[in-house]
Amino acid sequence: MTIKQIHYFLAVAEAESFTHAARNYFIAQTAMSQQISALEKELGFLLFRRNNRSVSLTDAGKVLFRRLRPLVVELEQAVEEASAVAGIRRQVFRIGMFDQAVNRFLAPALQAFAQQEPEASVELISDNHIMLQEAIVNRNLDVMLLGKQFFTPKSAIEAVELFTYQAPDYVLATHVDSPLAKKDYLEWRDLNGVPLVVYTPFREDKQGMEMRSFLQKKGVKANVIGTTRDFASALLYAEAKMASCLLPARVGDMKNPKVVMISLDETKTDTMLLLHHKDNDSHLLSRFISVCRNTLHGT
Repeated sequence: MTIKQIHYFLAVAEAESFTHAARNYFIAQTAMSQQISALEKELGFLLFRRNNRSVSLTDAGKVLFRRLRPLVVELEQAVEEASAVAGIRRQVFRIGMFDQAVNRFLAPALQAFAQQEPEASVELISDNHIMLQEAIVNRNLDVMLLGKQFFTPKSAIEAVELFTYQAPDYVLATHVDSPLAKKDYLEWRDLNGVPLVVYTPFREDKQGMEMRSFLQKKGVKANVIGTTRDFASALLYAEAKMASCLLPARVGDMKNPKVVMISLDETKTDTMLLLHHKDNDSHLLSRFISVCRNTLHGT
């Protein structure tokens, strides 16, 4: 078992995806899978349950993850402290990522940050926004970008406003051969008469209206043929050309070569926040905030 394999194992477990974990480490998905398979072979048991669209920890994998994560954090901190004593300027800057709609803004900031702080090591960590905010509170994460709509103020977290941006609430998953797939983005009226499967969290909107009533309010006479609690099942409806699927925008980045994700009605705006621990006085944090303000803009 190597340190690299441990990092890869934790990354896949946190992202629940080989593809996303590999992207965070800038390696091919096949290379990530091979490393995990080699680790499983060495250990003599499976760490993950795999299918075509999802990855989840086995019971043994959950135990290993629970015990290894704090050890790795402690190891990284020990290396940083030892490097400082040795006079070596090596610092790890951890950036949280959770939403493809938000992550798309990061690239120019990361490029500029790397140029201005070449000796800093950047670690991109994928998780849901609740867990990432907890990681900031616990000082296990330096910073993350988050739409204001998802932020619940906490005494330990300072939120810096960066810019406003268009924030779609929904995406439509539809087959690549569908006439709708030719559009860059959809208006609600485009869904008139379209057979729809609705992802369960959006059966009711925030005001408590049922989805059918919500669609009627939008002027849509859609044919809602059912709901599903499973995201992979929702995509299967679209892949099989049985129906298009109405999904929350923040989970609309799951890839399927036969399915297109199209934003719906990008008229809502949100404010992009940069979150960090209020007691974090690192020069890297100051640099990253400055870089974000100079390079990031709403679209």
